[in-house]
Formats: sequence, structure tokens, C-alpha cells
Amino acid sequence: DSAFVRNNFLIERSQNQSNQKSGLKELE
Repeated sequence: DSAFVRNNFLIERSQNQSNQKSGLKELE
């Protein structure tokens, strides 16, 4: 279970980072 939670956390983090990158592109 803990491995699944950790993997899910990493996936959400990578998605948030990509969202921030796309947001920065919109600002430029």
C-alpha cells in the first residue's frame, strides 16, 4: 500500500510541475 501511495504522490507531483511549466508559458 505504501508503495502505491508513494508512486501516486510522485505522479501528482510530476503533473503539478508540468502544469506550472505550461502556466509559465502562458504568462510569457
